[in-house]
Amino acid sequence: MDCWSFYEKKSLKLPAGYYVDLTAEIENGGKFERIQAQSGWENAYNKSEWWHFQYLLDKQHTFEDECELVGISEKDLKSAGYSDGDLDHRPG
Repeated sequence: MDCWSFYEKKSLKLPAGYYVDLTAEIENGGKFERIQAQSGWENAYNKSEWWHFQYLLDKQHTFEDECELVGISEKDLKSAGYSDGDLDHRPG
């Protein structure tokens, strides 16, 4: 198995050993899904989303729907620069 070194900016082999795949274990429970890394993650640690999950049971259909759950309106989002395409995007 490989891992990514942000310091060396390359893929490295993990040392031999016994490992537990916590990502698989969390997803197997059926309540969470992993959020994939953003493009350009190899050069920007904050885009790696290296262990970021989203709760599935209350997942809304769109980004706008998710925002409305916490009181952020469509008007607020559009005034912040979000487009209709952004608002209609599936969360995650």
